[in-house]
Amino acid sequence: MNKNEIKDHNIVFEWIPYNQFNYITLKCLDKSQNLTSKSLNEVKEYSINRMDDILNVIIEGLKGIHQKQKIHHDFHTGNILFLTKNLNIHNRKSLFISDMGLCDDVNNTSELEIYGVMSYMASEVLRGKPYTQAADIYSFSMIMYFTAIGYQPFIDRAHDHSLALDICNGIRPKINEPEAPKCYIDLMKRCWDPNPVNRPNATEIYNRIKSFQDFYNSYKKGEPEAIEIKNQFKEVENYRKSHLSSLNKVHKLLLIHLNYVILI
Repeated sequence: MNKNEIKDHNIVFEWIPYNQFNYITLKCLDKSQNLTSKSLNEVKEYSINRMDDILNVIIEGLKGIHQKQKIHHDFHTGNILFLTKNLNIHNRKSLFISDMGLCDDVNNTSELEIYGVMSYMASEVLRGKPYTQAADIYSFSMIMYFTAIGYQPFIDRAHDHSLALDICNGIRPKINEPEAPKCYIDLMKRCWDPNPVNRPNATEIYNRIKSFQDFYNSYKKGEPEAIEIKNQFKEVENYRKSHLSSLNKVHKLLLIHLNYVILI
């Protein structure tokens, strides 16, 4: 695929070296010089609305790919990168989709070798069906899971034939409402629906996440759905703040996976 085919600001063809992760993390935490428990707490104390900020940029990038009738093929957190020279989690130009080497046209029906991170692969792909844009959406659901929980999906499982069978049989990572708003979980579950026809497209997801942000920021005051969704986000924020000590373990784990640079 030629670089000139996709010119969106949040798509990149270059890789940030793995050993840059600690530097990136510290810079994102207001230029902290030391990664302490206080710094880790700061991450969880950030408004959960920032979770939507990140996902909105990611899905906007995927929407751009899909609107050009392309499929990413290998969509996972290791391919979501922060730009080291412009570190600002609120800046849309700081976050990029990378590793476009397998990106291909939607009408290319030639068989491709199954490639990628198993826990991010759609069940139909594991069954040998062709990659589609709906398979990218399934992968996005796992990015949503990681962004909300801080753990990789199926982190306690070997990525083997047994896991592949379970995914094909409808097994999905566990998540509870205190860990993420119900509206968020509902959207995530739609994205990982076993039937690709039932999954929303990237534009629908983008609009839905944008509505979460609007409701949270009270741009639509008085609407029953706005009140309900804002309450859901507030409940999760309170839960996260009351469980900071246990959630620190999650962020220590994130530091081990040096290619994962999504912070919440």
